[in-house]
Amino acid sequence: MSFEELPPVLVLQLKRFAFDSEVGEYYKNTKRISFPKNLVIPPSLLSHAGVAPNPAERTYSLTSGALQLPGHM
Repeated sequence: MSFEELPPVLVLQLKRFAFDSEVGEYYKNTKRISFPKNLVIPPSLLSHAGVAPNPAERTYSLTSGALQLPGHM
């Protein structure tokens, strides 16, 4: 994955399901995850070979999150 250019707002959605080929069903990955309040996109994820934006231009601050509890869709 690479970015042509970085958007002003970056929205990420985590896929928490995987397929179990032995059972033939999807299951939810319940492993606890954590992430920083500030996300710096490394220059290696930028597709252009030119000069990468400085770290301040590659930094996103977490402003909200959503948590879906079992049985509460």
